[in-house]
Amino acid sequence: SGYAEAIPLTKEVQWHPNLIENFAQLTQQNSLSKNDLQTIEALIAQDPRPAYRQQQLHTLFVMRYHHVDIQFQQISPNLLQIVAILSLNTDN
Repeated sequence: SGYAEAIPLTKEVQWHPNLIENFAQLTQQNSLSKNDLQTIEALIAQDPRPAYRQQQLHTLFVMRYHHVDIQFQQISPNLLQIVAILSLNTDN
């Protein structure tokens, strides 16, 4: 019926220590709420990389979320790390 029959497999997600230190600044600078950060973590946990690249370690990938780019990498077989959140230039 168009819906997944099972819950997607997820991986553990951790935030780079520099992002944790600047959490308040991230939420103010990028206009992200705590809910947005939880959503980002949940999306990364589902490993949005192409299936054929999901075993690559230490390769930087980017996922766009609203007005930011989320950079992440896999650092061990079941662990993804969010390494940066970058604001997109919205001046057009």
